[in-house]
Amino acid sequence: MTGDPHQVSRIRLVPGPHAVVLDDRARATIIAAAEATAERTGVELRSATFDDEGLLLDVEGPMLVAFGLAAEVRRATDRWHREHAGLPLWMAPEPPGDQSTDHPTDDAAGDPDDEIGP
Repeated sequence: MTGDPHQVSRIRLVPGPHAVVLDDRARATIIAAAEATAERTGVELRSATFDDEGLLLDVEGPMLVAFGLAAEVRRATDRWHREHAGLPLWMAPEPPGDQSTDHPTDDAAGDPDDEIGP
């Protein structure tokens, strides 16, 4: 791994509007799942805490490592929540915006359906 060996990346998982009330027992279960996932995958999890906005993970390593751990924690805990409550636990990511506005087109390039040549 390149870069600062002591870099800590922070990532948050936000409960969705349909999540069952996250009492202390549910929060402890989710934190335990994050810790077990980190241990199983060899990721150094510096801390896993809940606050008013959701689960906060501090991971040793670059943001890519934090994203990977968060994705696995999200998958496992969402499955657990669906089995117990019948609803997803985590807020779904925002869908990508209109792709035509994300990347301006070059008018000189023309329409890709236009014929090529004279």
